[in-house]
Amino acid sequence: MDKNEEQRRLELHAALLRVLDEAMKVDEARCGKIRVYNPESGSLEIRAQRGFSEDFVKSFAAVDPEDVVACARAFRLRHRVTVPDVIADPQSIAYRRPARDEGFKAMQSTPLIGPSGHVVGTLSTHFPRIHHPSRAAGLVLDYCSTKAAALIEAFIL
Repeated sequence: MDKNEEQRRLELHAALLRVLDEAMKVDEARCGKIRVYNPESGSLEIRAQRGFSEDFVKSFAAVDPEDVVACARAFRLRHRVTVPDVIADPQSIAYRRPARDEGFKAMQSTPLIGPSGHVVGTLSTHFPRIHHPSRAAGLVLDYCSTKAAALIEAFIL
C-alpha cells in the first residue's frame, strides 16, 4: 500500500468513527461497529468499532453475508434488523456468550446503502439492556448510515 492509499484509509477510518460516535449517542449504545463489504473476500469486515474487546474484534472481524447474524441479515434484506434481546433471538446464538462478555443485551444493524444504490456495509449499535430503538433513533440511524455509505463509496469505490 502506498503512502496516499494509507492516508486515505486513515481518513476513512477517522470519518467512520465520527459517524459511529454519532450513531451510538442516539440511544446510549454501549458499543458499535461499522462493517464494509469486501468483494475480494466476499465478507463483511469491521472497519471501525468502539467499545469492543480485542478478542471480540478478532473473533468477529469478518462475517459471511449469508450468515444469520443481524448484520448479515440487514445487509441481505436492505433494511434495519433489531434484536431486542440477544438471549431470546434464535438467530443470535453466535452472539450469546460474546454479548455477555462484552456487556450488551440488544443490538440493531442498519444497512449502508450508498448513493449508487449498492449496499456497501452495515452500521451496528449494541445496548446494555433489552432495547427497542425509538422512531427518532431510527431516523438518526438512517442519517448516519447514509453518511457512512457515502463516505465508503467516495473513499473505496
